[in-house]
Amino acid sequence: MSEHVFFYLALFLFILHEMDAIRCKEWRIFPGLSLLGDYWGFVIFMFAHLPIFFFIYHQLNNPESSEAFMSLLFF
Repeated sequence: MSEHVFFYLALFLFILHEMDAIRCKEWRIFPGLSLLGDYWGFVIFMFAHLPIFFFIYHQLNNPESSEAFMSLLFF
């Protein structure tokens, strides 16, 4: 893991940014979601991020593809 410290730092900052986007109600900038109330905008925006986080977690825990996935994301 120490050889990939910058990758994990960037991944941490990306996830932190996405969670802050939920806190700041950034779903309001999207045309379809801006018409929804705060509750439904939050729910849809949050659940839209779950597949992204699951995919990243799955790729990083798959030994055959983790190195290729890391290089694909940041190179």
